Amino acid sequence: MAEKQVQIQVELDEYGNANFTYRPAVLWVRPRDTVSWTSPDGPFGLIFKKSSPSLDVDAHGRSCGEGDERGFATQSLEIREGALGHYHYAVAISLEGAVYLDAACPEIVVKGR
Repeated sequence: MAEKQVQIQVELDEYGNANFTYRPAVLWVRPRDTVSWTSPDGPFGLIFKKSSPSLDVDAHGRSCGEGDERGFATQSLEIREGALGHYHYAVAISLEGAVYLDAACPEIVVKGR
């Protein structure tokens, strides 16, 4: 079992539009790997669109860390056996008093062992 992490970063442009960046852009995992999402920018939530590679269908970033290391992270989701395929999700983040939505996030690809 491997722990994989997706880093979400959001920048607001001069017009107040949110520009989302994901690292890695596409995440390749295997059954029984665990995945978590982190963001230094604000509290966030994500939901899988059609189906989930985990028994959970959503996750919520909670405050973690101290000082300059403060950020937000989800609990780890375990990729279920038999979840081979491509999974798309959406992310919403609260930033500077507004909520921004990215409904076209990169995908998680689950491949066999």
